[in-house]
Amino acid sequence: MQEKEWLFSYGTLMDVDIQMELYGEYLPMQVASLSHWAAFVGQNGYLFAKPLQNAKIEGMLLQLNEKQLSITDLWEQVPLYQRERVHCVAMDGKEIPAWIYTKRKTDGMRHYGTQIAALEKEEILQEAAALRTEVEQNGTGNCTMP
Repeated sequence: MQEKEWLFSYGTLMDVDIQMELYGEYLPMQVASLSHWAAFVGQNGYLFAKPLQNAKIEGMLLQLNEKQLSITDLWEQVPLYQRERVHCVAMDGKEIPAWIYTKRKTDGMRHYGTQIAALEKEEILQEAAALRTEVEQNGTGNCTMP
């Protein structure tokens, strides 16, 4: 059995339809928060996170296996986003180490609310489907998607 990793999501990966497009299945999720971080909207319409004192991001902890984490790196366009370790607080108060995708040196408009991106969901689903097709054809190490 593959070991699972926790990922803190504050955007598109919280959406089960997008999960189904990317991974072909729904991921186990639980409500969590991340203190001293804030979500922002980038020029591309997607959210990104960076540290901000006295802020908090509400999101979800997702459990991913190694292949799903590799697909997520492609989806998050690493190194455009950086994957970092943080400590989230689950709804039961337990602190859980998790990955998060960040852009520490990027400017953007502070994001408030529950919208997963500043783009239409259909556009996001099309991008997710295109990535999944490329992964199925080329594997996670040979994708050319930006």
